[in-house]
Amino acid sequence: MRILSETLRKLTNLRWLNLFEVEYEHVSGTRGKWQFVSRKADPVLGTMQIQPDAVFIVPILKTPHGQRLVVLKEFRIPLGDYEYSFPAGLQEPGEAIESTARRELAEETGLELTRVLGTGPPVVSSAGLSDESAVITFVECTGEPSTAGAEGTEEIEILVLDYEQLCSLRRSNVKFSAKAWLVFLMFEAVGEIAFPQKLSRES
Repeated sequence: MRILSETLRKLTNLRWLNLFEVEYEHVSGTRGKWQFVSRKADPVLGTMQIQPDAVFIVPILKTPHGQRLVVLKEFRIPLGDYEYSFPAGLQEPGEAIESTARRELAEETGLELTRVLGTGPPVVSSAGLSDESAVITFVECTGEPSTAGAEGTEEIEILVLDYEQLCSLRRSNVKFSAKAWLVFLMFEAVGEIAFPQKLSRES
């Protein structure tokens, strides 16, 4: 498969997200067109290195009763319903991953990041629809959860879950973000809310 990058066309002109179209050529010689959305003003297709658009934060809160997982229940317009996920936000140009995570965690939950436990590479969100990618970072945090710093257009409820509550929610029929459901599954498999030591050595 070959992307004909010289055919890339921007179809909309919006602030946060735009629709693009590009032509591709199959190995058989057949050509087609693909539409996708991007947060980038000028997407570069086929590059080896992915530049992350956002940071996806998995907060583990230290409490007197043990570690708890901080989860967001947020209303999402495209769903017309609530999604269960974690704090996340766009990375500013030149901003370090930890700085983005610290800022977004404070804005959306009122919590203070105290330690980064592990950070992965940029991963794509929905490759058939968008070139958007995010870095997933697991962090420890302290403080009292609050939505006071959230934007006025956001409708967010903060959940602080113990292990049993985590397992119960994971098995329910609520709408999860894909990344969050897999994080829930990992903690359930590990048997506790703790970042695996083996992974902390690898990240």
